[in-house]
Amino acid sequence: MPFFSQLQKRGFSWVKKLPYRKTSRLIKKYPFRAFFLTLFVLFLLIFIGDILTTPAKVTQQNTPLIQVQTYQIGAAPLEQLQGQIQKSGVVSINAQANGIVQTINVTEGQSVSKGTNLIYLSSNYQGGSSADIQTQIAQKQNEITQDTYQEQKDLIAKQVDLANNTQSNNDQLRTLAADSATESANLINQNQSILNTINQNLQNLQTYDATNSAAILQTQQLQAQYQGTINQLNSQQRQLAYQADANQPYSQLQYNQRDITLKQLDIQAKTLDINKEISELQLQLAYVNQSLMYPASPCSGVVDKIYVTFGQQVNSGTPLASISCNEQSVKAIVQVPSNLASTISRVQPSIIHVNNQTLKQTPDYISRDATDGNLYSVMYVLPASSSYYLSNSSYITVDVPIGIPNTSSVDPYVPLDAIYQTENSAYVFRIVDGKAQSVNVQLGDVYGRFVSVQSGLNDGDTVILNRNVVNGDRVSVSK
Repeated sequence: MPFFSQLQKRGFSWVKKLPYRKTSRLIKKYPFRAFFLTLFVLFLLIFIGDILTTPAKVTQQNTPLIQVQTYQIGAAPLEQLQGQIQKSGVVSINAQANGIVQTINVTEGQSVSKGTNLIYLSSNYQGGSSADIQTQIAQKQNEITQDTYQEQKDLIAKQVDLANNTQSNNDQLRTLAADSATESANLINQNQSILNTINQNLQNLQTYDATNSAAILQTQQLQAQYQGTINQLNSQQRQLAYQADANQPYSQLQYNQRDITLKQLDIQAKTLDINKEISELQLQLAYVNQSLMYPASPCSGVVDKIYVTFGQQVNSGTPLASISCNEQSVKAIVQVPSNLASTISRVQPSIIHVNNQTLKQTPDYISRDATDGNLYSVMYVLPASSSYYLSNSSYITVDVPIGIPNTSSVDPYVPLDAIYQTENSAYVFRIVDGKAQSVNVQLGDVYGRFVSVQSGLNDGDTVILNRNVVNGDRVSVSK
């Protein structure tokens, strides 16, 4: 048996102990049984060897899920902005004149009605008030003006009547002068006829009875007498005609004098009316100046605080008291650039954060033009119940939707935090079958914290905002 001899030579000494000869005989005697027995042993050894050589089953561990924040394509993006509160109804009463606190008429927490006097200020420490004295002077002046107003109006009316009556009298005198002028003309004509007869008689005497000097002299004397009468009547008639003519300077002077008198009286009447109104206004001004020393509540409400004490000297602008009115209104004004103002959604409500609570409200008004430099105003009128938690000029956070909710016809918006940029491309991670999948995108304009995506994303895609994921990571949306 050369094979077994070789085994023995190589150190396998246990081979010589095997019953080779007996086994050989059995095989030769029972070849089929030996074959099947050998085959069985072979299969048994193979089975045992397979069991012994199979490695231990390793339990596969699942990759842990990564909790991520997401953004849904199809909803208008929310831009987080600051809104300034404009609150009306909380009034700070400031001193409007210099003075000394003489009396404090209210206390903190006291309910007051509109017009309630809060504090009395005096001009000196003795309590005197120059405003009160000025008011008394204005009252006396107004009383005199009011008492004499009607009398002065009546006096002006009488002067107007006098001017008109004087003109009527002048008109009557012109009529009389015209009548007298006519009568004088008639008398002149009669005397002229007599004078003509006398002249004819004198001429006859001088021609036919020249020696009768006495008659000639007597006739000449009579001629001179009538001639003098005619001259006097002519002078009188011309004067009367001048006075009777309304177009002559004499009559025009009378008309002008009347017109001047009437205009002067009209000016006096208007001046009297103006003085009456000025007197009333001066009295009202005195009341206003006097009220500066008596600060009052402009509304019904509650006194929140008194800032001054008795005897304190205050100047104009010094805070005196604070009043919380019963009726208050609150506005939140968000200042945005023009590119945001034109894209703010008027369909999807904004989210207003007030005292750890959220209010959903659409803008009440967006200014058409810039109101503060280059910024536009977006105004929200908040419920009156929120006034308790807000103070004037304070700031709150407002999540303003940009664009329109349906992005099927416009470019969607994606937060800048979700964008990964390389030298040649930009990509985002979206969730597909529970895993992070990168997708290349083409970017457009930037609007605040968002950028428009011109291609690469579709309506309904869920974009991952976290930056701790890689392609293929299993993710779940954190709530």
